[in-house]
Amino acid sequence: MKVTGRDTGNIPRQPVVIDEIAGVALPSALSSLRNFYSSGAASNFRVYLDETCHPNWRTDWAGPQGRVPRNDQLWWPSKYAAQGFIPHMLENSPFVTSDWREANASVVVLLVLHLSGAVAIRQQQCLKQLQQRSPSFRHDGGRRHFFIFTNDRGPCCIDGRYKDVDFMRHHIMTHGEQTGWRGETLHQYTAQLGVGPQLPCHDEAKDITIPTPNVHFPRVAFAPSLLPAGRQGHRPGSNRSKGAGERSLLLFFAGSHPASACRKALLAGLSHSPSPRVLVRESLPADQYLEAMQTARYCPVCGGDAPWTPRVSGLLH
Repeated sequence: MKVTGRDTGNIPRQPVVIDEIAGVALPSALSSLRNFYSSGAASNFRVYLDETCHPNWRTDWAGPQGRVPRNDQLWWPSKYAAQGFIPHMLENSPFVTSDWREANASVVVLLVLHLSGAVAIRQQQCLKQLQQRSPSFRHDGGRRHFFIFTNDRGPCCIDGRYKDVDFMRHHIMTHGEQTGWRGETLHQYTAQLGVGPQLPCHDEAKDITIPTPNVHFPRVAFAPSLLPAGRQGHRPGSNRSKGAGERSLLLFFAGSHPASACRKALLAGLSHSPSPRVLVRESLPADQYLEAMQTARYCPVCGGDAPWTPRVSGLLH
């Protein structure tokens, strides 16, 4: 839905989720939340969706390959889909405006995997397009623009090196974190190839960290197209939770270690453990992986080559 200027018409003045939590929220907290949206600081807050970089994003998002743009990217909805989910939710909220002059903030729409070019190239091309074509961006130099970067580590490469310092002056929304993939702070990698300033990939003063969408698990609507039966070892009735007495393994972990000291230590120290209660391998067939998770009391979740991980949600499901 579209909202022009401050005239919201019959658009609800508060998020619909507030009514949905009425039965479980504390009355005093719920009242404060309602006041915050109806007459408080959020009552006149508006967001503008800047579509300069991807004017056809709605068509791409709604198409047959909308949420899975490439056949080899079955995990895309969990890794990168916030680039589409966030604009879609904002557009269907009471806070969106089609007049950038009425907006308190602007969100850049860019479904980067739908467009040709590497991720870093497309992000830089988008920035140039905004500088040349976007009235909203040109008005204040993008001071209130938010970029949704869910690839790699936002404005940084996977190894933590800042790949485009131009984005330091803008807001970033990403699955970011303050520590690197080996446990060090990410900005330590900026000096890896020579002398350079320490640049944090995530600035708490201006950036936003968002959780990873986990829409690829069997309990959600998109799962059938993302996880064909048996692809990840899922069998009807096989995901019953087991009590402590049924869990024969003390510890289970499977995963490679090119980017994680935690993984490397587990494989080096326990992959050849003589104990029948410890199972640590670089990989396992999908059905064995699922069975091992269900029969282990402890399943370590180590860092990998990205700031997000589906392992915790995988364990829960």
